[in-house]
Amino acid sequence: MLTESTLTNISYQSDRDGKKSDRAIVPVSVPKDTVRAIDVSELSAAQQTEMVRLVSEYKQYMDTIFKSAFTFENWVEHTYHETVIPKWRSFKTANIAVND
Repeated sequence: MLTESTLTNISYQSDRDGKKSDRAIVPVSVPKDTVRAIDVSELSAAQQTEMVRLVSEYKQYMDTIFKSAFTFENWVEHTYHETVIPKWRSFKTANIAVND
């Protein structure tokens, strides 16, 4: 199982060339196969519309916060006065086998 912020050893098969490689990764974001949502089924049409407005405004707020947030590299430098140069990669979950 992939867990965010943990050292995980995986085998990964590339779609591009079919080659398998063993990797040690620290998952930053683990996609899920479910949708997180607010169920508004029991609300009136007006209440549903209001919830859409509120969620839209909240998303705008969060977008603003994320735009002003440090990148990981800048956060490390600002917080710990260290320079890190991570090797960012994306891995398709369907092509990952977690090694125990």
